[in-house]
Amino acid sequence: MKHVIGEFSVKKKVFLWSCLLALFLFLVFLTSISYIHPSDEGILGILTRYHFEAMFAVAFGGVLIGAGGIYLFSSELQKTTSSLKSNIELLLSFLSPKEKEVVMLLVEKNGQAFQADIAKIPGMTRLKAHRVVSKLAERKIVAVNSYGKANLVTLSPNVLKAFNLKPHFENTGKE
Repeated sequence: MKHVIGEFSVKKKVFLWSCLLALFLFLVFLTSISYIHPSDEGILGILTRYHFEAMFAVAFGGVLIGAGGIYLFSSELQKTTSSLKSNIELLLSFLSPKEKEVVMLLVEKNGQAFQADIAKIPGMTRLKAHRVVSKLAERKIVAVNSYGKANLVTLSPNVLKAFNLKPHFENTGKE
């Protein structure tokens, strides 16, 4: 069964999970109705007589729906994560060690940092920081904005996307 479900498209998985969720919610609805309006007829009669057992079935069904969702969508999450990781590795493979350090610092700081913060990286001077940032800016990996005497270095939107970070719409001052 693992191979059959694993080969479903995302739309089919969403549809399958939605159907299971709808069935579960219908069971919750019927169980609630049988508690509010007890009856001796039909399915409500069964749920009224076995209300305690039905509540356990609802709880167990909720756990199964959650576990089923995780099972169905974990492969999609894994694919996205591996794709993201390969994009990052590809980007970093073209950078020098100092450039990698700067990019990783920017990632740690949610995509932006002042050049003075970059100069505080061990083994980095203000001059080296300026040169590394200039090289990264030439390659369009970062953008540099002046704020008085300070330079705010921001990862480009494409690099932010590769690292799964949200873009900054306005860069105003220190964090």
